[in-house]
Amino acid sequence: MMSNRDVVEAFVEAWVARDAAGVRALLADDVEWHMPPSAGRPPFRGADDVSTGLTGGAAGKVLDVTRMRREIHDVLVDGDRAAITLTMTAPILAGGTYENVYCWILQLREGRITRLAEYADTLAGSRAFSR
Repeated sequence: MMSNRDVVEAFVEAWVARDAAGVRALLADDVEWHMPPSAGRPPFRGADDVSTGLTGGAAGKVLDVTRMRREIHDVLVDGDRAAITLTMTAPILAGGTYENVYCWILQLREGRITRLAEYADTLAGSRAFSR
């Protein structure tokens, strides 16, 4: 079985590459992805919905996900928890550029990611996603 650090590093690699199958393989079947409450979006639930959402399905109607870039700043793993900080940029389909700084907190169990909590500037997201 992979160590939690290996799981998180493989997740980051697959996520940045928008590899839905690679992301899916690292998620528990009952995984949940929680966005900030001010985003007004209920959690994504289940490995299929989470992997699709993380690799472009959540943003693809607003952003050019083929040109999306994630610059990873930090990957910290401590036991069954991990934190990832990054800056994401992408062209907005309606014009302009989206840029936001994120912190993701991951929970792991038995070599799989069971929960993702996303923290970001929801005002920047709202401005981009309401165009």
